[in-house]
Amino acid sequence: MDSGSTVIYIVAAVIADDEGRILVVRKRGSLIFIQPGGKRERGETALQTLERELYEELGVRMEVATAEHLGAFRDHAVHEPGKQVHAETYAVAVDGLPVASAEIEEIRWVDPDDCADLPLAPLSRHRIFPVAMRWLKDRAVKRRKARLDEPGMRNITFALRCVLWPVLLPFILIAVPIVGNVIVITAARSLGCNTGEDAIHPCTFAVWQVGDFIGGYTIGSFLGGMLNPALAAVALFAFVKTWIGAAWLLAVGSLVAVRRIRRRRLLAAQPLPK
Repeated sequence: MDSGSTVIYIVAAVIADDEGRILVVRKRGSLIFIQPGGKRERGETALQTLERELYEELGVRMEVATAEHLGAFRDHAVHEPGKQVHAETYAVAVDGLPVASAEIEEIRWVDPDDCADLPLAPLSRHRIFPVAMRWLKDRAVKRRKARLDEPGMRNITFALRCVLWPVLLPFILIAVPIVGNVIVITAARSLGCNTGEDAIHPCTFAVWQVGDFIGGYTIGSFLGGMLNPALAAVALFAFVKTWIGAAWLLAVGSLVAVRRIRRRRLLAAQPLPK
């Protein structure tokens, strides 16, 4: 790069701990904290530059496979007045505990939401940190999903679906206009109920008298399909009052409770995965 250029090109790192704090560094003779990183040497790629700088300045090994490009940002250079600094920025994980070395006098882990009093470079405060905070939120979501995607949790979820949906689906279909009417009428006839206007035979299904429920359902049923959701709710309520329905409800409630307890334990587990 031309020494007379008004733009300084560097590669910068966003290193975050499990608490969501970001590592910043302060050089000797400076009061301003900046992102770890530095200028490229001839023939280096951006990640090779970061790998070298992090080892030289902090004594840590960069895990190259974890690098995520956050963007290229430009702002005023704090160590070279009158110039701009242009930073290719990567979020990376490192192996080892960062320690100030070489030209670095101090390192600090800072909360990006609570660093107003810290003397921070404009590039970090106004450009990198806002993007890094969005990245941290995305990382938290990924970690949460990773924790919950384990065999025990998947088995409980599968069992819950197997118990819940085969029973619940017919009531959902009953709530659909026309579809629900056809289901109810067909089921009533298959049970031997008289679905005519004048007489309803008191058929019994799962210890439930369905005759009264079906009464009046066929006359004008296709025109009055908007009542289907209410009828489905009545049918579901009547079902859970039977011993079969009560057993089904108990099974669903037990699986939900087990799933919730396991979920809480998984989210409370330490350490967080990378």
